[in-house]
Amino acid sequence: MKIVKNKICVLTILIILVIIGLHKLGVVFYSYKGETVGKFQGIVVSDAEEKQYKDKYIVKVNGKKFILYTKKQKEKYKIGDKIEFIGDFEEGEKQRNYGGFDYNLYLKTKKIYGIFNASNISKCIDSNNTTNLSLKNNVIVNNVRSKIKNISYQNMPKENASLLVGLLIGDKTNLSEETIENFRSASLSHILAISGAHFSYIILMLTYVSKKLKRKRIGQIVTLSAIIFFIELTGKTPSVIRAGIMSMLYVIASLLHRKNNFYSSLALSLLIQIIFNPYVIFDIGLILSYSGVLGIVLLYRKVVKILKSKTLSVTISANIILIPIMIYNFNTFSLSFILSNIVATYLLGPLIILGYLSTIFRFKIVFFVLQILSKALLLSASIFSKLPFSKIYVTTPSIISIVIYYAMIYFIFKYGIRAKRRKGVIAVFLTLLIISNLNYEVFFNRNNLLINFIDVGQGDSTLIREAGKTIMIDSGGSTNNEKYDIGKNTLLPYLLDRKIKKIDYIMISHFDADHCQGFMYVMKNLKVKNAIICKQGENSKLYQEFLEICKLKKVKIIYVKKGDIINIGKLKFEIFHPDTDLIQDNILNNNAIVARLTFNNTKILFTGDIEKEAEEKLVKEYSKDIDENNKYRNENNIKYKNENNNENRDENTNHQSKNNNQKTESNNKLEADILKVAHHGSKTSSTQEFLNMVKPKVALIGVGKNNKFGHPSNTTIEKLNKEKCKIYRTDNMGEISIIVKNNKVFIHKKLK
Repeated sequence: MKIVKNKICVLTILIILVIIGLHKLGVVFYSYKGETVGKFQGIVVSDAEEKQYKDKYIVKVNGKKFILYTKKQKEKYKIGDKIEFIGDFEEGEKQRNYGGFDYNLYLKTKKIYGIFNASNISKCIDSNNTTNLSLKNNVIVNNVRSKIKNISYQNMPKENASLLVGLLIGDKTNLSEETIENFRSASLSHILAISGAHFSYIILMLTYVSKKLKRKRIGQIVTLSAIIFFIELTGKTPSVIRAGIMSMLYVIASLLHRKNNFYSSLALSLLIQIIFNPYVIFDIGLILSYSGVLGIVLLYRKVVKILKSKTLSVTISANIILIPIMIYNFNTFSLSFILSNIVATYLLGPLIILGYLSTIFRFKIVFFVLQILSKALLLSASIFSKLPFSKIYVTTPSIISIVIYYAMIYFIFKYGIRAKRRKGVIAVFLTLLIISNLNYEVFFNRNNLLINFIDVGQGDSTLIREAGKTIMIDSGGSTNNEKYDIGKNTLLPYLLDRKIKKIDYIMISHFDADHCQGFMYVMKNLKVKNAIICKQGENSKLYQEFLEICKLKKVKIIYVKKGDIINIGKLKFEIFHPDTDLIQDNILNNNAIVARLTFNNTKILFTGDIEKEAEEKLVKEYSKDIDENNKYRNENNIKYKNENNNENRDENTNHQSKNNNQKTESNNKLEADILKVAHHGSKTSSTQEFLNMVKPKVALIGVGKNNKFGHPSNTTIEKLNKEKCKIYRTDNMGEISIIVKNNKVFIHKKLK
């Protein structure tokens, strides 16, 4: 049995390594290769999920699963409905920023082939009644799910019922964002996932019944059937399948009078899932499920000898393995997880058992107790989420540092920590851990300028790093989904992936949401030392929120105007706009900060959302400077010739050429190598006269994919092309990385 166990475990590990390697090399295990536009027929296999403007379904088209988006309708389609629609196919978005979320990979972990955006959708009449057995089973399972939900909502307040439904069948649709965030911050997210505990309670209840009926064999067969049905009922997530297969193997071993082996069961449950879908190994739910169970099995016996508490030892054992995985994926660490998990453990068992019994025995007293227990769990999550150090943000560790961490844990638990020599070895491990987690990207580029034009959708955000200094210009923030916080979900994780926990300067060009809203969450959770803004033409809500955060977090506010210069290390920021005389037309956009960054001989012009009026003002003002400088240069050259008419002609020419070059360098203040195009490429900006002054070689456009404003305008693109300017857009390319090295500009469209 030991040899078989080892073979299964080794085979599973080897297959996982091969899949990861092939994926890194760009091998695609499966993809959709059918028609992308046209008329399609499908079968609805999920309930409708209401989004802000659309309904979302999962449908099967030619036996493959897809997400289907339709216009919102009062009448929703049901599981099993056959539909016909005209639509177009698209793949899920791939990773668009460094360390960012890969929606395409996420869909593949669910074996979903892509997305259909549908129009002219209609229900088909199945005159032949060809619905297959699998679909009929789905309908039955969905009816049971609906019944459990209806019973819960009819007998309990919505908040309590939503929690109970999430615990019983894994449906978290009606849980509020606040509740989910509380559970996450209190390190209780796993409580909302169906786990092995659920199957343990089911087996326990059915075993008890079979013993009372003295029908052990029949009871075991019923238990196997119940487990299969429960896997279907709870959505067949990887963690559910893992717990389900392992529970079934345990029952089968008992049925055959064999000893069940944990490691072979664990490996086999994973191997079965990999066979059906290789991408499942990238599912974070699966990773957490398997890691937590391994932690308990590997470490529990040694931990319980030290702590003398079974409940506490289970929590500690699981979290020793889970902590680096949680930090790597969510950038958070909690010091209150021990207390929160102990309290939750005592509440979870009674909630699950009584919850299932309440679907059969609908006594008021049962729902009264369930209401008290669910309130206690919600309250404990809320309290623990607000404790100091309940949610500590941590930069993303390297894979090497995670390997070193696990090696250190193995050493400690294998050999102990008492011997002096072993303490020295642990000190070496800790040193390696720190070294492996240093930010080598900045170290190897300490003499260079690093610029990352971040994809924040329909907005602007630029990260600038030089010689250990970190500057951010704008943050993005406005989206079609009001519940989606760019700062929380995009910008903060991005900065932590870049190993940034402190920002020396932020510059907010103006207080439109798509330029500043993301900063609000970042400023609350990371250290920001200085904030550069200009005089405000109107007292907006976001400006007031910004001032309050600055006061609370002791951020120094630096007000700038035309003519100011800010030097940060080798970087020079020249402020060209606005001046004290504000433009009244479209006051927010037209009075945005226009600043030119100079590093050695490379110049980058940042323009916020200025429009035609501001550009005309800049052209008019700085054209005068050019004329005056030209006049000064001509007068100076005549004077220079008169004073040096007896000197060598060649020497004079060289000196004069050098003098002229120095004057030319400061002749046109608007001239720049790289232009951050104003107002996302809108037709109201980028006038020809302005572009003629700037003379950019490279244009950066921050813009959302398929945005409702039609940005960037074709007119603007034509003007930039006329300037023979290379155009880089976040909607087409995602994040754009720039390195300025030895006065040469290197631009990377791939994530760096």
